Amino acid sequence: MRLLLQNMSLKNNVVFGRAEDEKHYQRVLQSCALEEDLEVLPAGDETEIGENGINLSGGQKQRVSLARAAYGDAELYLLDDPLSAVDAHVAEHLFQNLIGPNGILSEKTRLLATHNLTYLSLADKILLLQDGKIAASGGYQELRDGNKIFQEYVRTASLLDKKKEDEEHEEEDVEKDGAKASPSGSRGRVTEEERTSDARVSFRHLLYFFRMMNYFAVVLAVVLFNLPQAVNILSTYVLSLWSEDGGGGSSGERSHSFYLSLFAALIAAQAVCDFSREYLLGYRFAVAAGRVHDAGMRGVLASSMAFFDANPVGRIVNRFSQDLQVIDAVLPRLMSGCVWILTSGAWTLFLIGYFIPVLIVGLVAVVAVVAFIQTYVSRTKRQLKRLEANARSPLFSHFSETVRGAAVIRAFGHSDRFLDENDSLVSDHLACRYVLDMSSKWIGLRVECLCAVVVLMASVGAVHFRDEVPAGVAALVLTYSYMMLDFVGYAVYLVTEIESDSISLERLREYAFLPPEGGGGESSGVLEKVKVDEVDGDSWPSSGEIKFVDYSTRYRPDLEDVLDNVNLEIRDGERIGVCGRTGAGKSSLTLALLRILEASSGKIELGGKVNENFLLHK
Repeated sequence: MRLLLQNMSLKNNVVFGRAEDEKHYQRVLQSCALEEDLEVLPAGDETEIGENGINLSGGQKQRVSLARAAYGDAELYLLDDPLSAVDAHVAEHLFQNLIGPNGILSEKTRLLATHNLTYLSLADKILLLQDGKIAASGGYQELRDGNKIFQEYVRTASLLDKKKEDEEHEEEDVEKDGAKASPSGSRGRVTEEERTSDARVSFRHLLYFFRMMNYFAVVLAVVLFNLPQAVNILSTYVLSLWSEDGGGGSSGERSHSFYLSLFAALIAAQAVCDFSREYLLGYRFAVAAGRVHDAGMRGVLASSMAFFDANPVGRIVNRFSQDLQVIDAVLPRLMSGCVWILTSGAWTLFLIGYFIPVLIVGLVAVVAVVAFIQTYVSRTKRQLKRLEANARSPLFSHFSETVRGAAVIRAFGHSDRFLDENDSLVSDHLACRYVLDMSSKWIGLRVECLCAVVVLMASVGAVHFRDEVPAGVAALVLTYSYMMLDFVGYAVYLVTEIESDSISLERLREYAFLPPEGGGGESSGVLEKVKVDEVDGDSWPSSGEIKFVDYSTRYRPDLEDVLDNVNLEIRDGERIGVCGRTGAGKSSLTLALLRILEASSGKIELGGKVNENFLLHK
């Protein structure tokens, strides 16, 4: 069964949703040898446990899981070698105070699977498994006196235990550290809060997207948006001329075939422009979205492990799923629609102003009011979009934890609680989504009222200038002014949506500029080159010599050093064993060699070359 450690405080991981009983809780901590760990952790039992317990050692994870089981006060405990991840002293403490006949679980049924013979004599009954079958069963003394298979197993295991005891005696003088050097901050926080800004989405993010599309393609697309609009108005004007010319019959100046040919040519030109524009935009939008994804992915893959410690998987998945879906499908549609609506509206205003110039003043006033409303609403909508995006990340993280720890959740009978928590997170997200949608309805109602004013002005103008404006032209002006109801309302909607959905571009683009692991300054989506040692891959390293020179390192810049001024020389061909108690720094030393942790001071030399001078990614 996979361990389940949630991204919450150590206390909440132990209590696991049950009613708090402080006396029982303290007794469980003492029995599971967690009291000394709490003294080292920056915020005690309120220290945040990172996703999958990244800031705990293997033994600490095991003991937290045991504490959660013990706090649950069940009647039956199935223990799959829980002492394997801890040293002998801690194992003895756990058996004596938790599992054994004098432990707090002494009144419970305990089935302990283990290969350790140390505590078999204290078991009520022993089952010896061999080749998937029960080879022997009975009490310890009974099996030791009368069962050859068990006697052979004890003899073999005793030799291994003696060797292990000798190693443990050598560690007696090692100062007990008690806990893994935790990457938790000074307040016990591991994960960073997802940033939420009140500022406008910078236009540079859209410029970045246009650069990914290719600037020339963007300009060409704008031209292909305007040409069909001009052709459409011209074709409509041709129809009005045709109707005024008596339908193109014998009484008119021109024939039916002339007007039909001209109208067909205009429609064909519009179709060619529309097809060319859609093909161009479809291709370039796909290319741009792919480049944004690749830049963000390269930034994440090149990041240090501290980034993954501070950012839950759900947050990263959120950006590469929902945010990427917005960039890939929603944002291109909004941009295309916005340019189309703006060009249509501009040509419509030009048409109305050209034939009834006196309306220009009123139209400019209406446009100014609409722009003010859009600016007023966009601030609220922008912030709501950020809140909605941030509310989605905990939902992904909780879902991931639930799937990963489904067996533990069912074993503890907490399926309903996790369903309720999921419902609560969904509700929080939908609350932000609902208000976001309602803000669009709010602005839509007000813009439609202003557009009705435009139609009224055009109608009054057409009636007032009926002697100066031909009937066909007046009909054309009224038709396009009525279209303003849809144009302006939809344009304001699209502009605010583009600004709010550009937050997805902002969030994913942020990953393209993450500081890369192992030098190189800030990533720009394409990893930058730094000055590195030139080495011949066939000849380096020529020796296995390793040197630590005044080496210190830490998990994050705001934490204390976990290795402090280490000086060590390992000669070529030597075999070195690194030993130490839990939290002594064994894992940190290995992480330093692999450069998962970078030096805060000092250096490591491998084969005569300084380790830090090599770029970790190419």
